Amino acid sequence: MRVLYLSPAYCTASARLTSDVQDVWDEDGLRFASYAAGHRTAVFAIPLSGDDPRTVRVALVEEPTPA
Repeated sequence: MRVLYLSPAYCTASARLTSDVQDVWDEDGLRFASYAAGHRTAVFAIPLSGDDPRTVRVALVEEPTPA
C-alpha cells in the first residue's frame, strides 16, 4: 500500500475520497483497492511486482442511481 500512497494516481484522486480503504483483493498480478468517492467508487490497481508509484492506475466508477 506504500506504493499506492506515493503514486500520482492516489495524489490526484485523494481529495475525492470519502472513506478509508473499503476492499482489497489480488488478481492477475495486481492488487486492487477500493474507496468511496462521493457518489462514485475509486478503484486503484497496484502492480504486485515492482515499486514504481507511477505504475498505479485509478478508475472512478459511477454508482448506479435508484430507478
